[in-house]
Amino acid sequence: MVTSLSGPVQAPPFDLYRPGLSASLPTILDNAPVALRHPRSRAGFAITAASVAGYRAALDALGFTEVHTPKIVATATESSPTTTT
Repeated sequence: MVTSLSGPVQAPPFDLYRPGLSASLPTILDNAPVALRHPRSRAGFAITAASVAGYRAALDALGFTEVHTPKIVATATESSPTTTT
């Protein structure tokens, strides 16, 4: 059981239950954790999740192995050798 200790500090600048988000892009980005809960925003994530799940299931059925490779970043990471000049 989760008990809320307080309410929201302020109401979001848009209504999540309207068909579309009427706020400007900067407002949506500033309030992204709330804006991403809008049904229209969530729909895109649901489609993406379903397509990835289907692709993964098909490759699993064919015996493929999923590999997570390191990501390429512009700056040095902890494990990369450092060069001093």
